[in-house]
Amino acid sequence: MTLQDNRQWKWSEIFVLLVMLSLYFGIFNIYVGFSVKLYMIVLGIGAIFSIKTLAFDKLLFFETLMIAFFMISIFSALQFRYPAEQLRFIVVVLILLSYYFIMRGTLVRLSIKKIETMIEISGLIGISISLVYYVLGIMQVNMVFKGNGIQVLGALIDRQAPRLTGVASTDPNIFVLFVTLYFFYTFTHLNKFRNIFGFILTLSAIVLTFSRGGYVGIVLGAVLLLFIGKNYGKKIKIVMGVCIIVIIAYYFQNQLPINPFEQLENRFSSIGSDGGSGRNVLWANAWHTFTQHPLLGIGINSTLSYSLDQGELLARYIHNTYLEILSELGIVGFITYFSFCIMLLYTSLKLIKHKVYFFLPVFVALFVQMFFLSVEYNEMFYLCVVLLYRYAKEYKING
Repeated sequence: MTLQDNRQWKWSEIFVLLVMLSLYFGIFNIYVGFSVKLYMIVLGIGAIFSIKTLAFDKLLFFETLMIAFFMISIFSALQFRYPAEQLRFIVVVLILLSYYFIMRGTLVRLSIKKIETMIEISGLIGISISLVYYVLGIMQVNMVFKGNGIQVLGALIDRQAPRLTGVASTDPNIFVLFVTLYFFYTFTHLNKFRNIFGFILTLSAIVLTFSRGGYVGIVLGAVLLLFIGKNYGKKIKIVMGVCIIVIIAYYFQNQLPINPFEQLENRFSSIGSDGGSGRNVLWANAWHTFTQHPLLGIGINSTLSYSLDQGELLARYIHNTYLEILSELGIVGFITYFSFCIMLLYTSLKLIKHKVYFFLPVFVALFVQMFFLSVEYNEMFYLCVVLLYRYAKEYKING
């Protein structure tokens, strides 16, 4: 390898690490009709230096489906229902496509070992800063959690609960989505102290989000993980360790600065009264929209404007990825996206025989969380997808 080649490899490592790290700092953005996030800036600067060295090969099947979904999203705007809103999201989709293929062309130059080191470092830094930002937030309000919808640094005071949002998002539910990859990666790589420490921090942060949908996704993914692969002795020790921590925390709950058990009880007991934070109404409206426009939907990013036009009292994003795709892209878009998701799970399953265990629980957890979030164009989700491509290529899996 020449000196120039070696320098290029070093640059690729730094570039990928910076992109991964920047994903955890989503709250630092500039709004220009859409949010220009830190990862976009890093990606743009990095692309200038690496565009000539990107490596490309044949698309895997799930990537073909992903591109088809993006194209359907873009062409759905040809209905010209709400041109300004749709144009904004066309730009977002094009940025995501650029992000995906720049990362794809760079990751293929790096070894799996290098990539895993970057997952570990970026995740540990991101989760640590989020927890610090949360602690600063609850200190700023002097541990008095009165009010609703009040953002204080990395904490959201939501119906008297201090929910962790960290630096990834101002939404606790989105925060869980952003740390899902790192959580399950560390769960399956507890052979290093760095990962054990990161796992404990991430588990603590997820608990402090008090995110009902996030909990369901993480728990289902964790239960699934217990049944795949070997190392049953280690898994039993992990489960016992978590149980011991929970028992100790429960015993000393009244001495803790924040009583997680009381907050959890309040969050889950309120589902019946708040309709899942209004999701029952949003989902019913989305289904009605789909029945009125079943084939092609109302077009990308048309939900808010369409809801206002229809006189709906609750005009918000649907908070359900699948219903949002059905209403905005119709059955054509939904079938394409659903097929894409199935192929991600299929490829993740095939990686298990190569002792790569974390992808399956990651995608299961993400797909469950998507029942409560509108995240079909989320950058962290597509980092998971491009990493799946890299592992599939490593083990010659045509997913």
